[in-house]
Amino acid sequence: MFQSIKHIKYLGYNATTKLYEYEYELVDSDFSWVAVVVAVAVAVAVAVAVAVVGAVIQEYSKRNLNVAANLVMCFKYHEKKYGLSIAQQIAWAEKHQPLFTPELKQDVQKYLTLL
Repeated sequence: MFQSIKHIKYLGYNATTKLYEYEYELVDSDFSWVAVVVAVAVAVAVAVAVAVVGAVIQEYSKRNLNVAANLVMCFKYHEKKYGLSIAQQIAWAEKHQPLFTPELKQDVQKYLTLL
């Protein structure tokens, strides 16, 4: 299950993709991985939060693990550590993260009702 995320370093602006790149270590109870997350030129907090959501979706999908449950844990982590409300994180993901589909949002909301 998702446990934490740690910023490692800012990699810079990629002129080819026109995105800002950051390196993060994401830690799960069973594994950890380093992900390069990309962000558009939106406010930094929004851009990085949305990019991290994309990285979580991709990694847990690739491993055939429960994406929605782990996204909820990621949202809760950001809420506790940075004071970003879960509702605001979901709104940002809906607006700026194409991997955050309406179906995934429904699944996330189901998990949130269980908490």
